[in-house]
Amino acid sequence: MTTMCEQIALGSDASGGVRTDMTLDRVAERSGVSRATASRALNGDARVSDDTRARVLAAAAAIGYRPNRAARSLANGRSSILGLVMPSGQLVADPYGAEMINSVAIAASSHDQQLMLWLTHEGPDDSVDAIFRNGLVDGVIVSAPALGDDWIEDVIDGPLPTVLIGRHPHRSDINVVDVDNAGGARLAVTHLIERGHRRIATICGPMERTDGRSRYESYAETLRDHGIEVDERLIAQGDYTPDSGLAAMVRLLRHEPTAVFAANDQMALGAYEAIEVAGLRVPDDIAVVGFDGFSSRTADPPLTTVRQDLSELGGRAVELLLQTITTPDEPPTEVIVPVELVVRSSSAGTRNEATTT
Repeated sequence: MTTMCEQIALGSDASGGVRTDMTLDRVAERSGVSRATASRALNGDARVSDDTRARVLAAAAAIGYRPNRAARSLANGRSSILGLVMPSGQLVADPYGAEMINSVAIAASSHDQQLMLWLTHEGPDDSVDAIFRNGLVDGVIVSAPALGDDWIEDVIDGPLPTVLIGRHPHRSDINVVDVDNAGGARLAVTHLIERGHRRIATICGPMERTDGRSRYESYAETLRDHGIEVDERLIAQGDYTPDSGLAAMVRLLRHEPTAVFAANDQMALGAYEAIEVAGLRVPDDIAVVGFDGFSSRTADPPLTTVRQDLSELGGRAVELLLQTITTPDEPPTEVIVPVELVVRSSSAGTRNEATTT
């Protein structure tokens, strides 16, 4: 297993020693609250009102006060370090992984938290298990594609507060932050129908993953809602990689679709290649719509896609985790982040299929 972690930066005085926490008294005096209230406000305690927290933060900023992380950790029993667990393959095969790490890291930093990253390809060694069990991290964010290993399930069921990015395939007792997969697929397919398409194929993601299954089910439901029969010949499955999109599109071309909805941008790019090899053109012969909004930036022609906002996704995951750390007895929460359809050249034009059989 590969483990990456960011070092904790402690404040220090001019002599190189660790800075003391004495100036907290000045923050309290300036904001008109007790020292204990000032400390709670700076530590994000939910019992402090928004108005009081704002006064304390303004006072701290005015005098240039920065809390001593080491002293604060001793006082509240927290490390101010959050863990992020995701498969190592997400960094290699898909820009989604790097975007996700960046969004979570930025969100953690905005809350004065450090981030420790685990890239999983096998179970943890003893040192990593000790990190999880012995208080080095305050809570863990798990990317749903990491699910499947027993030790990941152990982390979810363990003593640490946990938030899952993406739904668990079998459980509803976990804090979840996810994008609107079903709503996004509906936007994509409705867009193609409104362009006059009726033979709309799909390249699905893995059905064992909740995002793949949800996007496919919404595709099929949207067709039926518009009076279009779901044609099994126009359905092919991939694994979110370009190669799987290419292979799926080769199979689909035998049945002459006029449009295809790919469950992610990487598979849409693979579909582009298959269409080109077949001597066809996007969008003149086949319109293409993807999902994610990352790989579409370099596609030729520019790819219409359902864009998910990873900065909001990562930010909401960090906020929910910190909330869970502060109030651990609250019931599990599910947060759904909206998506948007970004229309580009790959689905341009309209098509009349009134006579198509």
